[in-house]
Amino acid sequence: MEGSPSGREPVARQSNNWITYGITAGLLGVLFLGVILGPIAIYFGVRARNLAIALNSTGQKKVAIFVIGLGVVDVLFFLIRLVGTIRLIGSGS
Repeated sequence: MEGSPSGREPVARQSNNWITYGITAGLLGVLFLGVILGPIAIYFGVRARNLAIALNSTGQKKVAIFVIGLGVVDVLFFLIRLVGTIRLIGSGS
C-alpha cells in the first residue's frame, strides 16, 4: 500500500463503508420497513464502532454511535406505528 505506511487505510475505509451502509439503512428505515432496516442499521453501526475503536478514531466512533441510535429510532417508530394501527382498528373506525 503506497499511501499508507501503517496499513490502516483499508481498515478505515471499511469502517467508512459500514457507516455509509448504516446511515442508508437507518434513513430508509425511518420511511419504510423500520422493523427490518433498524436492526440492520444497528448491526452496521456496531461493526463500524468496533473498527473505530480498533483504529482509535474518535470521529468515526461518534458517527457509528449515531448510526446505532438511528437504528433504534427506526424500531421505535415502527412500534409506534404498529400500536397506532392496532388502536385505530380496535376503535372500530
